Amino acid sequence: MSLAIAAGAVSGLQAIGQIQNARFQADLVAQQNKDRMREAEFSATEKELELERNRLNLAIEERERMRAANKTIGNLIAKPLTVDITPVYQSHVADLVEDLTIIRTDAQIMAKKTKAGIHNLMSNVYAQNRVDTSMAKANRQASYISAATQLAGGYMNYQYLSAGSATKNMTNQLKIMDNVGVYGKDPRVLK
Repeated sequence: MSLAIAAGAVSGLQAIGQIQNARFQADLVAQQNKDRMREAEFSATEKELELERNRLNLAIEERERMRAANKTIGNLIAKPLTVDITPVYQSHVADLVEDLTIIRTDAQIMAKKTKAGIHNLMSNVYAQNRVDTSMAKANRQASYISAATQLAGGYMNYQYLSAGSATKNMTNQLKIMDNVGVYGKDPRVLK
C-alpha cells in the first residue's frame, strides 16, 4: 500500500511542479513584455527629444539667415539712390525665401520620419508582446494538460499497486489480450 501512495504522491508533486513552472514562465514573459515596452517608450522619448533638438537647430539657422538677410537688405537700402538695387534685392530675397523653404521642409521631413520611426518601433514591440503572450498561454495550457495526464497516470498506478488489485488488473489485462487475439487460450485466465 505504501508503494501505491508513494507513486500517487510523486505523480501529484510532478504535476504541481509542471503547473508552477508554467505559471513562472508566463509571469516571466509578462515581465519581459513590460521591460520591452519600457525600453521602447524610453527610445521613443529619446527620438522625440532628438527631433526637438534638430528643430531648435533649424530654427536657430533660420533666425541667423533672417538676420543676415535683414543686414544685407539694410545695406542695400542705405546705398545712394544712384545705383539700381532692384535686381540685387530681388535676387537676395529669392535666395532667402528658397533657404527658408528648404529649412521648413527639412523640419517637416524630420518630424514625419521621427513619428514613423516611433510608430514602427512601437508596432514591433506590440506585435512581439502579443506573440510572446500567446506562446506563454499555449505553454501554460499544455502544462496543465500534461499535469492532468500525469495525475491520471498516478491514479492508475495507485490503483494498480494498491493491495489486491494487482492480481485483478493482471487478470483483466490477460482477458483483454486474449479477446484481441494476442494470446491463445490460456487456462490461467479466469472467465
